[in-house]
Amino acid sequence: MSTINHHNVDDILRRLMYLKKYSTYQDVANFLGVDNRTLSAWKQRNSQVAVQKISAKCADLDLNWLLTGEGDVRKSGQEAMPVDADVLERLIEAVEVCLDQAEGSLKPAKKAQLIVTLYEMAIADTEKKIEEGKVMQLVRLAL
Repeated sequence: MSTINHHNVDDILRRLMYLKKYSTYQDVANFLGVDNRTLSAWKQRNSQVAVQKISAKCADLDLNWLLTGEGDVRKSGQEAMPVDADVLERLIEAVEVCLDQAEGSLKPAKKAQLIVTLYEMAIADTEKKIEEGKVMQLVRLAL
């Protein structure tokens, strides 16, 4: 299972707890439809599955805020659309592969902005294609 190297799942879960006014991780687990052990495993492994699940359940939240805590909490000026978890997963994996190939790393906020930008580009494409060349080009620009 792949992981998100620089997005702390625990931080994302804490933002969700704050926003939903949950007092325990059990509340978050119930909201996400998973048991507490699964949530604990996601935190330990820093699992991208957690990000995908939260994104899908919280379509009205701004992805950049969810990943970094920066910017507006809610999407502005647009109707809430569910996050395409498959596209998000493929983008995260593509960014990680390109960062490995470029032998570079990005700070979490910059990486999140890159993923958000790539996600918006992919969603705007009717075929939702993720072109590895474009991903690499943007990764190199971000480095």
